Amino acid sequence: MKQRYFRTLPKRHLILCEGDSEVRYFISYRIDDENRERLRGLEIQIFRPVNHSPIGLVKEAKKLIKEAKKDKAPYESVWVVFDRNGHANIPSAFEEARTSNPPINVIFSVVCFEYWILLHFEKRKIFFANGDAIVHHLKQKFIDNYAKAQLGYNHLKDKFDIAIENAQWLHQQNQNDLQNGSRKYELDAYTDIDLLMLFLKKLNK
Repeated sequence: MKQRYFRTLPKRHLILCEGDSEVRYFISYRIDDENRERLRGLEIQIFRPVNHSPIGLVKEAKKLIKEAKKDKAPYESVWVVFDRNGHANIPSAFEEARTSNPPINVIFSVVCFEYWILLHFEKRKIFFANGDAIVHHLKQKFIDNYAKAQLGYNHLKDKFDIAIENAQWLHQQNQNDLQNGSRKYELDAYTDIDLLMLFLKKLNK
């Protein structure tokens, strides 16, 4: 009698983004040799809602959650990744995610995802008016040929721990403002990409 081997299906996790830079970074992390097998249950998708509205991204996540439940393959966790870069209805997007069942994890950056890239090089709390300003800063000081959606985790892997440390330092810098009632989207500089990356780092270990 032949012996049968059954491979356990991985638990599903979803990251839903509205920007190409984020998708490139997360996908390159997932397919890294150290993570490929461990993160085979991780899905990374891009969705561009009308006017790049964050609330549209959250609603799309809710739709995907519903479809996954219908297929009897629910997500263990769902993450939406967006930023403040000129977007409207950000408070509503946070509320929509918080009241979802199950709640949707919001990963947010001020002014854009590139602040996370900056933290690989610099421990600094600095205001940028828009995404173009932070890209210009990165090109001027650290990566002279930097362009959005062209730099993945594989290019920055040796600085990953530095980025985590600098992001945690930035959380400390923002702590007083948050405790005094400021919202994340009202801060001059913020990112919690580190929280998602630490979650992924520990997943299935």
